[in-house]
Amino acid sequence: MSFCLFRESRSFCSPLSKSLIRQNVYVLKAKGSSGLGKKRAPRQRVDDIDGQRRSDADPWKVLITKLDKTKDSSAKFGKIQKPVIVSNQIDELQCPHFNECSGCTITGNFTESPIIQQAKSFFTSQGIPLSLSLHKTHHWRTHVKLAVQPLSRWGGLVFGLYERGSHQVVPIPNCQVHHPKINTAVEVLRRVASECGVRGYESERNGLPSQGDLRYIQMSVEREKERVQLVLVWNADSYKSCSLALSRLVKRLKSMSQLWHSITINFHTENTNVIFNYHPRSWKILWGPPALKEKIGRATFFFRPQVFRQANLDAFEKLVLPAVERAVLEKERVSELYAGLGVIGLNVVHKSTEVLCSDRDSTRGGDEMFDKGADTLPESDRERVYYEPLSAAEAVEQGQLEGAGVLIVDPPRKGLDKEVMNVLMDKHKSVSAPDLKRLVYVSCGFEALEREIIELIRSGKWRLVSAEGFLLFPGSDHIETVAVLDRV
Repeated sequence: MSFCLFRESRSFCSPLSKSLIRQNVYVLKAKGSSGLGKKRAPRQRVDDIDGQRRSDADPWKVLITKLDKTKDSSAKFGKIQKPVIVSNQIDELQCPHFNECSGCTITGNFTESPIIQQAKSFFTSQGIPLSLSLHKTHHWRTHVKLAVQPLSRWGGLVFGLYERGSHQVVPIPNCQVHHPKINTAVEVLRRVASECGVRGYESERNGLPSQGDLRYIQMSVEREKERVQLVLVWNADSYKSCSLALSRLVKRLKSMSQLWHSITINFHTENTNVIFNYHPRSWKILWGPPALKEKIGRATFFFRPQVFRQANLDAFEKLVLPAVERAVLEKERVSELYAGLGVIGLNVVHKSTEVLCSDRDSTRGGDEMFDKGADTLPESDRERVYYEPLSAAEAVEQGQLEGAGVLIVDPPRKGLDKEVMNVLMDKHKSVSAPDLKRLVYVSCGFEALEREIIELIRSGKWRLVSAEGFLLFPGSDHIETVAVLDRV
């Protein structure tokens, strides 16, 4: 089966089918306070772990069970970890919220964290040195998702991150990894929303229904002009059913055009930890442009609020993209799976004869945004890029790897789909990739990368050539890796 190329729409298809972070939270309730300064005894919590209701549940198990699902563009709250203890740790972050906030787990010696040591050990065992790069340690996060709760029964709002070992959200107004514009915007929004009578969301508990207006917010900084794209996740099923407080809030925010890029609302009424409702009709632009524009490398990309965006775009652009570009072989047909908006693919087309990108779209307009990004390339390049809204499994089964000399993958933390692994190891029943010479694996989940590199090497089809590690998220025990494997 082979792909047909449609240059007008930059899509590729088979005859069978043509149509086809770690997140931050903000909460404002003073610990141990009822809202009037009077302390009250802590309530006994009843938590549900693996279907068993119990009052003696370990709060860490509760958080991990409920919140640590996947790194997925469906946007669930990310991994809630206990602090990582690094010997002789230096407090490089100097963050006043570290002891309470669960967002960062290490304060310094970032190149000595447990996951870094694990990565060094693994690549050394394979005879490959791991180079490490760190961009900057402070104010790198330009994209955040934050939870909202009521300050007290008398009003007020809290935006914040969960306190370590609890479901209580703690405010982090002086977060040292947030871009300064995010800290400013959060405080402005908290003050204005409180003045407009917006109520923080409270989920169903003890037989009582959920109540309140504002569940979550998302903020993304436009790097060039330092304006903030704002998403309000509202506890309503339509604009008509929203409280009058929403109209008051939007009117006030619109008057601050030097701070805000745009305001979008997401209607979400389900009692769940999933942040967004991704139904197409659940999104409504209230003011401003529908997409945030970012120049990344050789192209300009357009980020709607519902699409995945790197939390540290500066480091990704300056460190990861050049590493991938170096790894791509000259004058080869390139295929990219898990491509998102094509940030990587559009930045390597100048070295390639053709670039075919794909990703699971789920009606989020990825193909349209890809085409807009491709239109910002030089004319000689824009005619050699294609996109199809397909999952990785669908793409390989419909012929995306046919004729490709280089495969780029940038999967979620769980790693590659089994169909992709089967093709790479020549185990797929109906698909093969005989022309494939190089695999460039961009990893955000080292455990999956390690496991899959071992499988590929043991298959006898691939050998590890090089590895580069990047500390994109200083403060967390995380490594982003670009590993290069060549066909044996």
